[in-house]
Amino acid sequence: MPEPKAKSTVDPDKKKAFGKRLKAARITASKTQEQVGDALGVNKVTVSSWELGNNFPDPLTLGRLAQLYGVTIDLLVWDDGISMEAIRVAVQYDALPSPLRRKFDVMWAAYFQQAMDDGEVTAAIARGTGPAPAPAPNKSSANDKAKS
Repeated sequence: MPEPKAKSTVDPDKKKAFGKRLKAARITASKTQEQVGDALGVNKVTVSSWELGNNFPDPLTLGRLAQLYGVTIDLLVWDDGISMEAIRVAVQYDALPSPLRRKFDVMWAAYFQQAMDDGEVTAAIARGTGPAPAPAPNKSSANDKAKS
């Protein structure tokens, strides 16, 4: 008599989260389920099942998925990684030609400096999440100029 299949001990929420990461990676890579299935030699129903968290790809297939999507296996497996949206933005940024990348950097820095007052900037720097504030204007020299 065959042994009964072992019941999965994986938390259902973690299974769903894994599936969502697979789907996000696929969409970010601009692939359809059918394209992924064709590349891996499975049908799109299998890919859908992975993305719904109903089943898992085997370890070798997981490596092939990561390669196909241009991400690491860690990103697909662990839920404390960088979001797929952040990866998509980073990929787009990396693809920019140098002049556009410099222009983007300047615009981003200007946005932060304009969007935050000095208190917010100081707090962001303390948290390690923001740009360095511009030096405060010298009030005495500004007053001297106004008097002259």
